[in-house]
Amino acid sequence: MRKIYIVILISTLILSNCVTIPEIPNNKSTECIAYFFPIRKKLILHRENQWGATIGITYLSLIIGFAIGNDGILPLFSIPFLVYNEYHTANKIYKEYLELHCSQ
Repeated sequence: MRKIYIVILISTLILSNCVTIPEIPNNKSTECIAYFFPIRKKLILHRENQWGATIGITYLSLIIGFAIGNDGILPLFSIPFLVYNEYHTANKIYKEYLELHCSQ
């Protein structure tokens, strides 16, 4: 029963820290629109890295878990840290973009 609580906790942490990508820029100035699409591409790459790392660690920990037992599931505890790190890096990039190009 404890395993299900761990899975629920990790799932909640992952889904609460997903990288969100805006569809349109906040400001309609030409500089803001010009730099929006490269920044959006960087944010998409961060989101793909986030999901790739999550899937890779989950896959490896399940393989190790079936091979050596419950101790193989311990790598799952690194997923929230990786997701949190990617989330804050993406937010930092987006905030810098807003400050530099859309603060007019």
